[in-house]
Amino acid sequence: TRAKSLNPGCAFAWFIGRVLNLVQGDGEAASDHFRRAMRLDSMSPLHGVVRAHLGAALAAQQRFEEALAEMRSAGKLSARFHLIKACVASDLGHLREAREDLRQYEQLTSTPAETMASGMTREERRRNLMLAGLARIRATPEGSEK
Repeated sequence: TRAKSLNPGCAFAWFIGRVLNLVQGDGEAASDHFRRAMRLDSMSPLHGVVRAHLGAALAAQQRFEEALAEMRSAGKLSARFHLIKACVASDLGHLREAREDLRQYEQLTSTPAETMASGMTREERRRNLMLAGLARIRATPEGSEK
């Protein structure tokens, strides 16, 4: 808050100030600030990072179509965001894409996806959605998905 008041044009201040909101499950508060950060800085590598976080914030609000669109356009994703994207794609029935993102996640970390998903949020509803998405990916035979 202090950084934003000192320099309201600082995209990083708008971004970092709301990451905690996202972690705590308040995707709505986070998404507004992430959009502002993206408008302030559309050129630096920060833009893709903010876009990935916006996707996660939209997913937290169960706005899955918008979330997937943001994450698709974010560019290079970290393991955690590949996992979120896999779960969102699974929820939308895009199982081929979900499976590919799960593969990417597994190449980037040795932490089992279900372990990571269980620890990513304190909110039981969101955790259950992610675990259900992972179960759907694993239960669907390859080649039978969209």
